[in-house]
Amino acid sequence: MPNTALAEIYRHNLWSTMRLLDACEKLTDEQLDATIPGTFGSIRATLLHWLRNEDRYVSFLKGEQPNPRLKVDPFPGFDALRESARRSGSDLVELAETLQEDPILRTMSDEGEPVELPIMTLIIQALNHATEHRTHIGSLMGYQGIEPPDSDGWEYGDQVLAPQQNA
Repeated sequence: MPNTALAEIYRHNLWSTMRLLDACEKLTDEQLDATIPGTFGSIRATLLHWLRNEDRYVSFLKGEQPNPRLKVDPFPGFDALRESARRSGSDLVELAETLQEDPILRTMSDEGEPVELPIMTLIIQALNHATEHRTHIGSLMGYQGIEPPDSDGWEYGDQVLAPQQNA
């Protein structure tokens, strides 16, 4: 039986990511490269770190060796970021829909050591990691006087879920 609630949470995650990418694409290089204490780094660095790791999480969940598709230097551009986010976000939705009870992930660490952990640990980490870095980017935007996109659960409900019910 599909896990529709968890999959919907990941649909919201992907929707939020795409809204943020759309907003960030409109920023200048200076705005993308600004930093403030308490965040990961610049908007550009945070996006790359976050989306490269999301791709890694998906690889681990699929039982594949990570092979980041996004290159760090030079900056790949927003089309590549969107494609990466769509791919990994859609994969996370699909994985959430088909998640079995208490499965154990057996994989290799970055250091080549065998690792066993509950798959739910990685499912939680992927969501937490995305939320944390969306918040960092929102803080960086706000610090520069730029209103970040509203992507909380209420907005998702109004923009995505309510129209589906009325269709």
